[in-house]
Amino acid sequence: FTVLEASRLGGLPHYSVCGGKGQCSTCRVQILGRYEDLPPPDKLEQTTLKRIKAAPDVRLACQLRPNHDVTVAPLLVAAPEATLPPNAQETSPGREREITVLFCDIRHFTSLTEMRLPFDIVFLLNRYFALVGNAVEKAGGRVDKFIGDGAMALFGIGSAPEEACRQALAAAAAIVRDIEKLGVELSDELSMPLHIAIGIHTGPAVVGTLGYGRVRSLTAIGDTVNVASRLETAAKEFDAAIVISDAVASLSGADTAGVESREISVRGRALPLKVYVIPSDKAAELIEGKDA
Repeated sequence: FTVLEASRLGGLPHYSVCGGKGQCSTCRVQILGRYEDLPPPDKLEQTTLKRIKAAPDVRLACQLRPNHDVTVAPLLVAAPEATLPPNAQETSPGREREITVLFCDIRHFTSLTEMRLPFDIVFLLNRYFALVGNAVEKAGGRVDKFIGDGAMALFGIGSAPEEACRQALAAAAAIVRDIEKLGVELSDELSMPLHIAIGIHTGPAVVGTLGYGRVRSLTAIGDTVNVASRLETAAKEFDAAIVISDAVASLSGADTAGVESREISVRGRALPLKVYVIPSDKAAELIEGKDA
């Protein structure tokens, strides 16, 4: 048995967010006693231990198969059952999935609201949140969170990556269309037109229920989420409505003929990322071309 399997067989709570695949360090343990003559870590375990700068007596419980009796101390202790909500699976709070992530926010929001009364800002945000939520849900996605004037949405939790990309593009086109309508409706109240910035990326992410107490929700974390957020920033930099990664364009089957492509740098990535830059007047055409 691995140390993780022994813990589970013994009925002891033991974290393992990645499901025992050696792709995280949440199951790590400290060896109390002789650790030098244990089987050495394989390449996968070495990579993870090196990344977290682990001490020599720290091993991954999901990878270590002791060849003699050993005493260990888990370094991340599961919360007592009394502190967890009913039916919570705190020892396995998520798993890796292929999903598509959409980020959006209102461009120049500070300038738009600096002379507005607080309740007027609340009114504008609620109208904006409603149109984003409707667009995401109608397309088949799930709103993850609203932060300030920003929103994060997930697609593909229950569907194939190709479908998830198409759903995200459909939601983005609807958001661009509806934010323009809202801007026209509120034109007499706003100091400048409403414009949206959207970033979409697809790939693996850990999806699970995170939070504390009653403030818990299904969310996603990982490089895919970070890249999607970076693409939203790129949309602002390029003065565009939508920026999508090449992976999204490829999986969705979107018609990118005539669509401007660029390469951008992403923190933590050695190579630049190819993206497509879509102005607001081309958003609907991209979706229609995909459907055709």
